Amino acid sequence: MFEAVSERPRGGRAVAEAAGVSRATAYRRLNELRDAGLVTSEHQISSDGHHRKQFAASARHLSISLDDGDIEAAVSFGL
Repeated sequence: MFEAVSERPRGGRAVAEAAGVSRATAYRRLNELRDAGLVTSEHQISSDGHHRKQFAASARHLSISLDDGDIEAAVSFGL
C-alpha cells in the first residue's frame, strides 16, 4: 500500500489494483497508514462531479526488518 502511494498520489481503487487486494482492504490499510502519519488523504472533486479520496505518502522512506522475533522500523520524513 505504502509503495503504491509513494510514487504519486492515488485513489483507493488504483491502490487496490496495484496491491492486488479488494478496495475495502485497500481503504482499511490506507486509513491505518494515515492514522499512523505515514500517508495523507484529501478529497478531490473530478470533472464529472464525483468526490474521490486521494492518498499520498507523507514519509519519504519506510523500512521494517524482522529478525528472530525482533521488529525494527525506520521512517524518514521530508525531502
